[in-house]
Amino acid sequence: RNLLAKLQNEVDNDFLLNKNYRNPKVLSKRASSIVGDDEIEATRALVSPPQYHTFPHEDGEKINTLNKEITKLLDKGVKSSDITVLTFKKRNASVLYGRNGLGQHRLIDVKRILGSDDNIFEAVTWSTISSFKGLENDYIFLVEGDEIEMSDWYRTLVYVAITRTKTEFHYFGNPEDEAWKVLVDA
Repeated sequence: RNLLAKLQNEVDNDFLLNKNYRNPKVLSKRASSIVGDDEIEATRALVSPPQYHTFPHEDGEKINTLNKEITKLLDKGVKSSDITVLTFKKRNASVLYGRNGLGQHRLIDVKRILGSDDNIFEAVTWSTISSFKGLENDYIFLVEGDEIEMSDWYRTLVYVAITRTKTEFHYFGNPEDEAWKVLVDA
C-alpha cells in the first residue's frame, strides 16, 4: 500500500490495474526498485480447482452443454468477456467455427477480433489453444480433446490451456479422453 501511495504521488495519471498479467513477480520487483521500496510479494492462485464436465459427442449437444455452463457463470455475475473457450482442434475444424453465439450469448473468435470492430468486452471469446498463447482470461473452458492422441505436442497444449486461467478452469470431455487423463494426473 505504501508503494501504491508513492506511485500515485509520482505520476500524473492513474491506471487501473485490475488484471493479473503475466509475470507479476517480475513486475512487482521492477516497480519496487523504481520507487526504492522494499520488495513486494506477488502471488497468483486459482480460486477453485479445475472443474470437469462430461461432454457429449454430438455437435449440437456440445453447444448446448457449453451454453448451460456459460449461463451458470453469467447468472453468478461473471462478465461474458471474462470467459474464453479454447479448442484443441484447428480453427475451421472446431464446432465453434463460424458461430456468432452460444445460445443467447455472443461468441467472438479471438483471431477475428484483430481485424474487426468487434468489442471483446461484450462477448464470450473462443480460440485455438495455440493462438491463445501469451493471453489469459478469468474463466477458461477447454473443449474438443476427445479425438486427440496424446503426444508431447498435445501435453504442451494442455499446459498452455491451464496456464491461461486466472480464476477457474473447466474441461469438457469424457473419462476415456487422453487429455482428461493428463489433466487428472497434473
